[in-house]
Amino acid sequence: MLDTTVPAALEHMQTSRPKSEEVLALAQRVEEQVISEIEKENINIKSADDADALISLIRRTLRTYEGGSSFSLTPELISHLTSYIWSNLKGAGPLEPLLRDENIWEIEIVAPNRVFIRRSDGRRARVYLSFYDDSHVQRVVARMLDRSLSTNKKLDPALGIQDSQLEDGSRIHIVHPELAAEGHMLINIRKFATTEKITLFELGREGFLSPESCDYLTEAARSGASIVISGAPGSGKTTVLKAILNSLPSSYRIVSAEEVLELRCKLPNFAQMQTRPRRPERPEIELRTLTNAFLRMTPDVVVIGEVRDRETLPFLMTLSTGVQGLTSLHARSARHALERLRLLAQLSERPITASSATQLVGDCLDLVVHCARQGAKVGVKEIVSVEDPQLVREEWLFSTTTLFERSSLFEPLEENGHAKLTLGARTRDHQQR
Repeated sequence: MLDTTVPAALEHMQTSRPKSEEVLALAQRVEEQVISEIEKENINIKSADDADALISLIRRTLRTYEGGSSFSLTPELISHLTSYIWSNLKGAGPLEPLLRDENIWEIEIVAPNRVFIRRSDGRRARVYLSFYDDSHVQRVVARMLDRSLSTNKKLDPALGIQDSQLEDGSRIHIVHPELAAEGHMLINIRKFATTEKITLFELGREGFLSPESCDYLTEAARSGASIVISGAPGSGKTTVLKAILNSLPSSYRIVSAEEVLELRCKLPNFAQMQTRPRRPERPEIELRTLTNAFLRMTPDVVVIGEVRDRETLPFLMTLSTGVQGLTSLHARSARHALERLRLLAQLSERPITASSATQLVGDCLDLVVHCARQGAKVGVKEIVSVEDPQLVREEWLFSTTTLFERSSLFEPLEENGHAKLTLGARTRDHQQR
């Protein structure tokens, strides 16, 4: 039976660099020979029925090099290399062990021989699992895209930058060689956390936020509060967004729009939409276009996975009709999140002044939940209530009240006495639901 423990397939590469290069060169030669023999032996590489024949061909080819290498081609190494070559032909090649390791959160490829990982505790490390060359990287990535969940399943250098969602839910971001200074494809894979906490209660139990703030956010979300989750990349924004979504009543209709499908919602009436890149004879569908369709889908709650551009103003305009909204964005603090939303609203094709954008943001939003990363720890650092904007010297300014905060993630998230649910005119009559 095929040994699928690919991490050990190139164990030589991690213990001895000169030997690892020789092992890699041998694997490449054998793989090229196997590819040339596949057609002769009438093996269908995509068919599960021909799996045994392919494994046998790889092993037979490897054995022809016994005694002809500068290192011992032991039965164990033959088994490992068989797995490695098999993975190159049918799977994710050198990335296979990294994708399977639940302690690895992100994979970063800078060059065929420069692969880095970010562990779940936040630490980065270089791994000496190498591709043969640039074409090897492209073959593996093309195969991963072909099996992806996205509408565009082809590796297309003309796009320059591509984003997709792999079959296990992981996100892949690709910068094509033409845009990279060293001419190598740059790749980031953000893995899908199968054990991720998806309720506020679970997050509270893990110390991501406090029990009191869990109760408050649950009550706020169920009372119609529009909430923005802010923070730096990797600070847990999407985790909090999903947890808030799953705290809503099951009778709600949720309509969402994302570039890469990340939201998991257990509510039955969850209409999830995804953008589409430009393709021959098919126009691009942006987040802004999907956002403009929200109101025609009779939502109770509208969600944008992350606002970054021209979708911001139509999203806020949707909230101004009284519909509840949830989204996330990158920001340094809760206050900075409001300022960024104002700026993004002004980037819209419709002209809007800073003063009008401030009023719109302040009128539409109720809460900002700011997340942070501190070393290996992530969590909510502050929860802020958005009050009515204040007119000061003929300029509209944001007004906020801090409800929960902590100076360090290693300290408890404390309530400061202001945590009262005040939604004003946007409070809904939930007795009618």
